[in-house]
Amino acid sequence: MNKATIMFVDDEKHILNAMKWLFRNDYHLLFANSGEEAVELMKTNSIDVLISDQKMPGMRGTEVLKAAREHCPNTLRLLLTGYSDYNAVVASINEGEVFRFIQKPWNNAKLKTSIAEAVQVALTGAGAEPKAVKPKVATETNAPTKPRAGILSILSSAPASEALKTKLPGGYTQYHAKSLTEAIELLGIKDIGVMVIEHNMESKQITDFIMVMKKHHPQILTLVICDIEDITDVIGLINSGQVYRFLKPSVGAAALNMAIESAYRQHAVLKARPHLKSRYTVDMSQFEDKLSSTSNDIKQVKTGQEFSFMDLFRKIKNLGSKA
Repeated sequence: MNKATIMFVDDEKHILNAMKWLFRNDYHLLFANSGEEAVELMKTNSIDVLISDQKMPGMRGTEVLKAAREHCPNTLRLLLTGYSDYNAVVASINEGEVFRFIQKPWNNAKLKTSIAEAVQVALTGAGAEPKAVKPKVATETNAPTKPRAGILSILSSAPASEALKTKLPGGYTQYHAKSLTEAIELLGIKDIGVMVIEHNMESKQITDFIMVMKKHHPQILTLVICDIEDITDVIGLINSGQVYRFLKPSVGAAALNMAIESAYRQHAVLKARPHLKSRYTVDMSQFEDKLSSTSNDIKQVKTGQEFSFMDLFRKIKNLGSKA
């Protein structure tokens, strides 16, 4: 059986040596000391998984991931860094569609698990990047139709959030929720393709909500509106929630519409080709940690709109086929 090919990109030789020692018996390995060298290797090699450092001279890691989307779009992409740069982390998902974000110093066991997950996705064919479906040309007998799946926005009642709601594109059925309670009720009875979520609303639970939704309903694409200062929260949303796009609260209508259109194209492909859903597999270590930590806390008292993680898990798991 042929081994998967993994490429490591880092300007620090001792990091590349550590990766060689860790994975020398498991995969066919390629190494690049710079982003520029990595791009050249992409042109002449079939790469299953790419792991790049972020902070390097010349091309940064996010630029390497973006180049990989162009030169080898089927490659699963991971970003490895100890550099806590919010813009870089957001760019890794918005431009590079990173599969996992790994922080330095890494844990060897967790690193191996993350790479093994990426390899499994790549080798099963789910690494193939979904391609946009060309819309049908409207004719007298083929009038344009609106997508069946609607947009669910989960936004607060703050003025800024109300203003954001007005930027949502027409042509889609829109559903609006001001709490997770309302959102879960709508998900149970409506066909939803894309969620637009304001992170600072019920922020303690939004990550849990997104994580469980992506675990059970990966065909629903999530756009997060946030201005988060804690980089750990953003990384958690990437690894645990497989967020499709991060957008600033000040996002313009045109940029928001482009992100939603892109998400709907992905949603359509995932509905048509279910095996591609594994491309959005959540980080199960965090998921299982959450379940184990709350397994004895099922009777946790709910205050207002708050749920325990187990509450969310049960409610979302039981949503049925509509979600």
